[in-house]
Amino acid sequence: MSELQNLEQNEEVVTGAAETEENAAAENGQSIQADKKEEDKADKFIRLAESRTSKAIKAVLALKPLANKGSYAYTEEQTDEMFAAIQEAVDEVKSAFASREKEEKTARFTFKR
Repeated sequence: MSELQNLEQNEEVVTGAAETEENAAAENGQSIQADKKEEDKADKFIRLAESRTSKAIKAVLALKPLANKGSYAYTEEQTDEMFAAIQEAVDEVKSAFASREKEEKTARFTFKR
């Protein structure tokens, strides 16, 4: 048997096993596709969040050399304005995450006890 035939046979076995698993899941009212899609979303979030957070941290740390009074002249008002702008952006992003969590919590009704 050639290597190509071996690959094709292995692919058929794997495909057959996946179809059997999907049929079993469908019988149980589950969707493997939905599970895969959710996992893909979680993986995508992690990948993008790590990358973007790292870039944001590097950008903030790039401001540190500006604190050198020997090389730069600045006022306290300027630094206050700079950090207020950064804090406002962080608060906005944090609020976006908090509002989504709040939406999930308020979607369920329970009596206060």
